[in-house]
Amino acid sequence: GSLRSVPDSPASSLRDVLGLVHGRYGLPLMVTETSATGTHLERALWMRGTIEAVREARGSGVPVVGYTWFPL
Repeated sequence: GSLRSVPDSPASSLRDVLGLVHGRYGLPLMVTETSATGTHLERALWMRGTIEAVREARGSGVPVVGYTWFPL
C-alpha cells in the first residue's frame, strides 16, 4: 500500500523542496545520497517516507528521474 507523508516530516519537506527546485529551474531532478541514522526501523521509515515523497512529487508533475539510497 501507499504510505502518506506526515505534514512537516522530513519526507514531506523533501517533496516540497523538489517542487520548489523544479519550479525554479524547470529541469529534471534526481535525489542523491539520501540516508538516515538511527535504528534499523528509523532508517527504514526514513527511506519509505522519502520514496513516498518522490512518488508524490512525480504525481504532481515534478520530473524526478532517480533516487539513490546512499548506503547501498
